Amino acid sequence: MNVRLIAAAAVALALVGCVDREAQKQAAKTEEILSEKTVPVTVADATTTTLAETVDVRGDIVSDDDSVVGARVAGRVVAVYVREGDNVSTGQRIASLDKTSLFASLRQAQAGVAAARSALSQAKSNAAISPDRTASGVSSAEAQLRAAKTNYDKLMAGARDEERTQARIAVAKAASDLETSRKEYERVRALFEGDAVSRQRLEQAQNMLRSAEAAHENALQQQRIVERGPRDEDVIAAREAIRQAEEAVRSAKTSQRLDVTLTDQVRSAEANVQSALAQVDLIQEQIREADVVSPFSGRVSGKPVAVGSVVAPGSPIARVVSSSGTYFDGQLPETLVAQVKVGDAVEVSIDALPDLKFSGSVAAINPLGRELGRLFSVRIQILGLTDQLMPGMFARGLLRVREIPGAVVVPSDAVVARSGASYVFVVSGEQAKRVDVRTGMRQNGSVQVFGIEPGQRVVVQGAAGLIDGAAIRIEDAKEGA
Repeated sequence: MNVRLIAAAAVALALVGCVDREAQKQAAKTEEILSEKTVPVTVADATTTTLAETVDVRGDIVSDDDSVVGARVAGRVVAVYVREGDNVSTGQRIASLDKTSLFASLRQAQAGVAAARSALSQAKSNAAISPDRTASGVSSAEAQLRAAKTNYDKLMAGARDEERTQARIAVAKAASDLETSRKEYERVRALFEGDAVSRQRLEQAQNMLRSAEAAHENALQQQRIVERGPRDEDVIAAREAIRQAEEAVRSAKTSQRLDVTLTDQVRSAEANVQSALAQVDLIQEQIREADVVSPFSGRVSGKPVAVGSVVAPGSPIARVVSSSGTYFDGQLPETLVAQVKVGDAVEVSIDALPDLKFSGSVAAINPLGRELGRLFSVRIQILGLTDQLMPGMFARGLLRVREIPGAVVVPSDAVVARSGASYVFVVSGEQAKRVDVRTGMRQNGSVQVFGIEPGQRVVVQGAAGLIDGAAIRIEDAKEGA
């Protein structure tokens, strides 16, 4: 019993002695730390680098050429040459409409052209011949009018003195001839009564007397006409001749004025020819448009229209999406849109193509934002080969909106911000010297600072508890932690 008590007491004393020695060591170490006047810190060098400020953009791949190809004329679809997913090239036929009625209309229009050209030829012929004919008619009518007026003037002027003298001389001569014939008749009659001449000779003398009497009477009548002037009926006839000649001149000139109408008819016929040709061109264009073609190279998206469908102008036939000219249509919040400008470089990644990266640049910024979410559209043109890109793919873009080459940076933990001021502690021998700084861009755990030089060592861990001029002990990062 006593032996057991003594043994237990011995063990207890041994344990108490051990505890006291460990506690004593810890206390001594604590006292040593508390009495230590240097502060353990970790440091890093201020370095220079190129900082890039980036903006994250998300959106979809969109194609410049995404068109629903429609019918331009009405008709029934008689053939479809493509299926969903087929590749098509520019100008390739996609479908054809029935052209039977169009070809009939074309033949009718071509016949109209032939008729219009025939009418034009006739109009030109009339216009070429008629002026010569009408000019000749006008000249002839004017000559007749001049002749009629000359006759009238001559008639109204009466006989000239010479004509009156001639009339008197003619009367005197006729009277002398009459007297001679009468004497010859009396002489021959006396001889006949005396049976000196034959009856035939008497009759000859009698005939000569009668002729002389007639000539004398005619000379007297002519003298009376000359002296009396024109008769009323002659004046009326002369005036009527003038009127008829004037009417002929007016008619000829009217016909000549119609030559202008013939020229107008030529122009009208030419216009009819042009109209008929335009109708032919229109129908030929409709025939061409009955073949629906792809406006660009791409791929057929969705199912085209079925054969036998009756379509109207503008009815969709097929949708073609281009594989070239794709771009990235991203969205930016209004807080970042002011930092982006046209020409900024963009690194584009596609969720569907995780192993590929594409380069691009900002091509345009929509000045009108969406009311919902206050988002602005940004068009990013993708550079290089884009064959693997398909419209509708989700894309992400990293825009570099600003670059700062040669920026002096330090770890973010080295900067202490208090009371609106920022500063760092620079290692100066075995002391920490406070240096006020101005901060700039932050990137990847570093911050740009102004106020220190590259290569200066700054306190990273332990800076928050330092004061200017404090003694420091530099430890490595692992030990300091």
